[in-house]
Amino acid sequence: MIDLVSPTRIVIVYVILGLLWIYFSDTILLYIFSDPSVDYLTHAQHYKGAAFVLLTGVVLRWVLKQYWYRLRATETAYSRMFETSPQPMWIFDRRNYQFPEVNDAALYAYGYSREEFLNLTIFDIRPTEDIQRVMTSHVTTKEGYHKSGTWRHVKRTVPSCT
Repeated sequence: MIDLVSPTRIVIVYVILGLLWIYFSDTILLYIFSDPSVDYLTHAQHYKGAAFVLLTGVVLRWVLKQYWYRLRATETAYSRMFETSPQPMWIFDRRNYQFPEVNDAALYAYGYSREEFLNLTIFDIRPTEDIQRVMTSHVTTKEGYHKSGTWRHVKRTVPSCT
């Protein structure tokens, strides 16, 4: 799951920083233009600024909450599509070639349990003579869709019962 900062926390930080800005900027202006007749004006500015920050904080929280709900729904849909696909699929880490995730179709096709498969690397499901090709492909592959050609696979060997 994607680790995101909560909308509420973002709004709280926004409101605190906004209120501090209003208070200190108005106080600094009052100090610079030290005319006592504008003291009531500074207090009015504080209230007006605070109301603006609080109101925009509420709107910001609503917008962020909607965004997070859509993001979570999309993430759930993609996870479900990955997990339930009849096509064997896995994800491997490009730094260490290990599998952090695999779907049930791949487990069935390769003959491993989930725990066993997640302890493998991409090299374990390729013939030894194809390992250099895997490494070369990994280095030259860019983000996004690309056609990588045909690959050979090595499945778990089941011991014979003789």
